[in-house]
Amino acid sequence: MTLTAQQEASWRERALNAEDEVRKLRHEVSNQRRLVGDLMGQLREPDGTWIEDDRDRLRRENEQVLGERNQLLRERDDVQRRLNGARANVSHLNERRVTELFPGGPGSTRP
Repeated sequence: MTLTAQQEASWRERALNAEDEVRKLRHEVSNQRRLVGDLMGQLREPDGTWIEDDRDRLRRENEQVLGERNQLLRERDDVQRRLNGARANVSHLNERRVTELFPGGPGSTRP
């Protein structure tokens, strides 16, 4: 059974609408999580007053630390890829040297 162009367009529009709604909901969940974190982590002075400025400062510092951590993770992954590539190059170079030294394979003598 084949879909007509109109049916395909309808399904495509529904899919795009669903994707848009998912993006909106993810954004809303993120906002709600931030609010819950703020409420759970509210700081108070000994007299019971809220420390609004400290909470905002701590949130900014936390976001900065998380950003730095993510950057370090990306750098680590990049260095790991380069290390893996270097190891592969060394292995290939060693195999080539063995082949040059022993053209018939290890254990054979040079002609």
